[in-house]
Amino acid sequence: VNIGFAAGNNRIMEQATGDGADVLFLLNPDTTIEPNAITLMLAEYQDKYVLQPLILLSKDGVPTGDINTAGNPLHPLAFSYAGGHGTKPADYDKKITPVAVASGAACWIPTKLYEAIGGFDEHFFMYHEDVDFSWRARLHGAEVYLVGEARVYHDYHFSKNQRKYYFVERNRLMALTKNYSLVALVILFPFGLLTELSLLVFALISGFLPAKLKAYVDYFVSLPLLLKERQRVQALRTVKDREIAKIMTGKLQFSELESPLLIPYNWLSTLYTKLFQAIV
Repeated sequence: VNIGFAAGNNRIMEQATGDGADVLFLLNPDTTIEPNAITLMLAEYQDKYVLQPLILLSKDGVPTGDINTAGNPLHPLAFSYAGGHGTKPADYDKKITPVAVASGAACWIPTKLYEAIGGFDEHFFMYHEDVDFSWRARLHGAEVYLVGEARVYHDYHFSKNQRKYYFVERNRLMALTKNYSLVALVILFPFGLLTELSLLVFALISGFLPAKLKAYVDYFVSLPLLLKERQRVQALRTVKDREIAKIMTGKLQFSELESPLLIPYNWLSTLYTKLFQAIV
């Protein structure tokens, strides 16, 4: 039975913690790992560090020499994408570098942190669950780092379809609702509304309108459960939104999706992000 990426990983994390594991290392089944990666990550191990190795692209098991993700950036409206995708790994040889989001494709989670905040949100099913987890970890006082010397190879293939667009958009809205304070949501509302109107136009032009509308419907249907989960997340919070906002970026840079419309949006988004960071 396909219970989803989030629930599938949660089941094995539950088993591992029950068996007494001190740390959890999630790996996608289409990855291979360099022999010293575990040792390098173990050297950086702390109870409140979420770690990600440098994830490099491979094709049919053969490394391409390019990066899949060097940690995922986080936009104030919860957009996230593969950081450094398609570039060379030379710039990421530092031992440890702070990143906004650790990719769920290869993610190191201390058991104490997992027990404190829980695993992936199973309502997400798939996509954006790593964004939500890294965000919740930061709200609880954890830090998220890239261990650039540790290398994992990922047979990653970009796909763009109705189902993926639906989950990404629905889950993005869910992450926003759960993790921000009410004040932050109010500050972001004008720019969020403008962005949603722009996304509706994009969805109409690109043929993704059915998926976008379904994402809205299912988001509102799930609100009662979502608000309960929000209460739990906010109760565990030890860090203010201002600290989370510092690691966010106003620029969207999807390497697989280039559009001239991103140029004016990124200009406005960067301006609004700076404003948000200053007043939240």
